[in-house]
Amino acid sequence: MGSWPRSPASGTTCSSPNDWANVRDEFSGRAYVRAVLPSTGHFADPASISAAMRETGSDDQPAPEQGLIVTRRWSGSLTACALLLLLCCLLPRRLVELLREYMAAQAHNPVMVGNGAYNQASKSQENAIVRAKEMIVAELRRQLEGSGGPKTVGLADYGCSQGKNTAGLIEQVVAAVPGVRYNLFLTDLPGNDWANVRDEFSGRAYVRAVLPSTGHFADPASISAAMRETGSDDQPAPEQGRIVTVYLCGRSIFDGETLPRGAVAVGFSGSTMHWLSKKAECDAVFVFAGDEAFRRAPAEARKGYEAIAEEDWKANLSARSNELSDEGCLVLVVPCFSETHAIPHPYPSACRAIVSHLERELSAGQLTRAEASACVIACFHRSEQQLKLPFVQAPGGVFRSLALSSFDIAALPNPYYKPDGSFVDVYIQSILAWGQPSWHSALGGGSRAEAVIEGMMGAVQQAIAEDPSKFTTDYLLAYMTIRKQKQGSS
Repeated sequence: MGSWPRSPASGTTCSSPNDWANVRDEFSGRAYVRAVLPSTGHFADPASISAAMRETGSDDQPAPEQGLIVTRRWSGSLTACALLLLLCCLLPRRLVELLREYMAAQAHNPVMVGNGAYNQASKSQENAIVRAKEMIVAELRRQLEGSGGPKTVGLADYGCSQGKNTAGLIEQVVAAVPGVRYNLFLTDLPGNDWANVRDEFSGRAYVRAVLPSTGHFADPASISAAMRETGSDDQPAPEQGRIVTVYLCGRSIFDGETLPRGAVAVGFSGSTMHWLSKKAECDAVFVFAGDEAFRRAPAEARKGYEAIAEEDWKANLSARSNELSDEGCLVLVVPCFSETHAIPHPYPSACRAIVSHLERELSAGQLTRAEASACVIACFHRSEQQLKLPFVQAPGGVFRSLALSSFDIAALPNPYYKPDGSFVDVYIQSILAWGQPSWHSALGGGSRAEAVIEGMMGAVQQAIAEDPSKFTTDYLLAYMTIRKQKQGSS
């Protein structure tokens, strides 16, 4: 096997430790929390938790109806499992079912590998969004033309991950469009590595402030309140300097509106809009819904994923429309599927190697059908027809006040590729950066999950060794400009 980092079960570095500092921030300010223990780091085993509980002691007085009644002790998955068991005993059955559904959805939409590891293994994603820089700049100039006077412009990155790719892009954008101030909204899942995002932006010369000072905003109302407190500056912005206020927004794009209405002039996304809100039942073996292996499956087997993908896409566009200002714009870079391009979808050779491996393991009885299904990443590579569908179906081509302005598909070269195949380890690390958290969670963790993931990566390693040239191009993307129409226009 190769020397790539392993997943958590092996005790090495592929999946970074949970962001306990952010967890501590989340609970420390809650009105019901008595204490968060330990004061730094986390407990490593049951014995250390027991010792802390003895030191903390118990209070035999009746608990108040409200107030500081919860002592939070951090011990990783042990705490989560104990809490779930307790809830299952105490809550009404329907509420327990909803909780299980929520946790299942979270298992298929995990954050990327943390502590900056994703930043170091996401060159393909960086290249994808940097190519869209000129599109973003052109849209800003279009909206600012003839506006007159000082202005604060809202930019939004839907799916910022750990921030490195966005930080470099924004530096180029504000240099290309000077003379205005910017509100930059960075959105991602609540469990994202927000501490790393804050570190990425805090030292940038163009950043005025990163808000909030700890944790993240949870909803549009809290962001609006912070914007009112920050206030606006009516003086002309300097040509350079600290002109960007950054707002960290921990809310899933599948939870409706993420940002205040009308706050965004240009919203963009590099590799987020292909993710799904949940997975469907499907017996076919594939890596991504919408990839070539998925599309070979019978139509009946594909229906569940296709319905989720269509519903998610329309709901996503609807929510983003509300966040855009009049004549605002979305610049979306979406991993996609095409039968007419050099490659049919992202990571085609890696996916073929993984699918062949999983099919062999199934035939040999070394893998269960449930495990094969768990290896599906909750993404859908939509075709051009599927991406355009909301606009084609809408009267006048305007869906929820949005009109498709431009559409192009491009295949990007593999940034890690070397003809001799020596890129194998860094390439596998780039796959694990987005795939390992999903796989490890969906497979239930532990040594079995470790073994299944290692088998899949071993198949990719073998495919590269056999023919590195099949990995020269590995990212297929739809570049979309979607503009919001003025109220009353069509």
